[in-house]
Amino acid sequence: MQYHSWEDNQYRVVSLDNLRAMCEHISENGWIVRVESASLHRVCVSFQKRGTVSDGQPECVILPCFRTGSGCCHVVLAPLQLTSGSTKKRLQFCYAFRRLKEMRKLYRNANGEWHTVGKILSENDYTQMWE
Repeated sequence: MQYHSWEDNQYRVVSLDNLRAMCEHISENGWIVRVESASLHRVCVSFQKRGTVSDGQPECVILPCFRTGSGCCHVVLAPLQLTSGSTKKRLQFCYAFRRLKEMRKLYRNANGEWHTVGKILSENDYTQMWE
């Protein structure tokens, strides 16, 4: 994956809460993905394939973030740094990160649970839906 400054219209920006929900959804599909830490300008997300927990440290990616005037944290899904690891681990990370970046948009339903629009509409619970 290569990111270039002239492709800025292709960067995906999500809220920190939305990123956490996206990590939970991916973690249901064979990966352990979680937000490890968030500072003023950086967010650390760890990726580890299930079944390889004993293989050592997970791959961690550092993502840039910024805060709005209301204090909401927004994360840019464009890696700044990746912890060093084997080529195999890097390939696994690229696959998992692509799934995260290309994941469908998630919304909260009336109960505060995160789902895709299709799931919310199928449950006829679209009276209150927000990002």
